[in-house]
Amino acid sequence: MNVPAGTKIRLEFANINNPLNPSANYKVTVTTRNAANAIIDGPTQSTAYTMKQIGSNAIADNSVTSFLL
Repeated sequence: MNVPAGTKIRLEFANINNPLNPSANYKVTVTTRNAANAIIDGPTQSTAYTMKQIGSNAIADNSVTSFLL
């Protein structure tokens, strides 16, 4: 799909592994490519974001109804 330059888009990422150590300094670099694998934009680095350790107290009651082991 062609998107004009300057148009805001939303990107969703999946299969991101939790890091071994929580930190407030993780960044993502995004590069977009065309069908011929040529770079059309980027690499563009995000601002820093936080990955933190959470526990069961950070999950609302009854929000998890099943899980896989």
